[in-house]
Amino acid sequence: MDEAGFRRLIEDLKRAWEDRDSAAAAALFTEDAVYRESPTEPPVQGREAIRRYFEEAAREELGPSLTIEHLLFCDSAGAVEWTYDFTAASDLSHKVYKGVALVDVRGNKVASWREYSVEIVGA
Repeated sequence: MDEAGFRRLIEDLKRAWEDRDSAAAAALFTEDAVYRESPTEPPVQGREAIRRYFEEAAREELGPSLTIEHLLFCDSAGAVEWTYDFTAASDLSHKVYKGVALVDVRGNKVASWREYSVEIVGA
């Protein structure tokens, strides 16, 4: 995969996430992929578990918008800087997060996603 292919992969994931299509989003991960939303939480392991995780998040986060700020890719690893905002279903509060994901790719799919983010309070 080259940088253009990585950009397409991330854009496909962005589109699936914003459309709340957990099956399409999970299909962009390898069968044995590892998804880590936080370094302090256990990872989600395997495509089916990732699909379920995305499905649950879709119920909790309304009207999501994901903006890709910067993207880097070399060989089989990339980094994505992003801004994510949504409305929390629990209390209808607006949330904004900025973060970076470190992504390992195998073939044309995500093999590992490690995310580091912070909530922007008052945004």
